Amino acid sequence: MIQGELATDRAVVGGQGYVVGTLDYIAPEQVDDAAKVDARSDIYSLGLRFVFCVDGSAAFSGGDTRQKITRHRTENRLPSGN
Repeated sequence: MIQGELATDRAVVGGQGYVVGTLDYIAPEQVDDAAKVDARSDIYSLGLRFVFCVDGSAAFSGGDTRQKITRHRTENRLPSGN
């Protein structure tokens, strides 16, 4: 966070209530608190991109925002091999 920014300031990207990232490739912990993510989140997202390259579709495509976030947290999605 930049000095002087408030987490509740709606003009600040990543402030309270905002998700920064593409939901098809976002790590679950990034949804909880984007300020506390580390390199593991990047590895997770990269893995989902590999799934897309192999399978031809996003691992958790379809559904609304809440459904995608829930699926990232609860489902184990591996390429189907088709």
